[in-house]
Amino acid sequence: MVQYDDVAVVASTLPVMRIAVCQLPDIQGDVDAAVRIIEAAVSDARRADATMVCFPECFLQGYSHDASTVRARALSTETICDAIRGAGSFDGVVVVGA
Repeated sequence: MVQYDDVAVVASTLPVMRIAVCQLPDIQGDVDAAVRIIEAAVSDARRADATMVCFPECFLQGYSHDASTVRARALSTETICDAIRGAGSFDGVVVVGA
């Protein structure tokens, strides 16, 4: 079993990872508005020295349980990547639910 003193020494030598968690309202069907929010949040996270920025699942196109709405809002992988790239230079990880 590891003693507390040993754990404290190990923990003090580990790098710090700052994670920005974005709990935001659901934006239904407006990808452009969602991208603007992503850009602003990533910019804020950059200023706060975050290493990772996490957005809710289905953030880019909104949540829907209706199959026809889901098909109509479906985004290509290229569109999703473009949205994340549009957030500007960020040396960390951006996690976006599409």
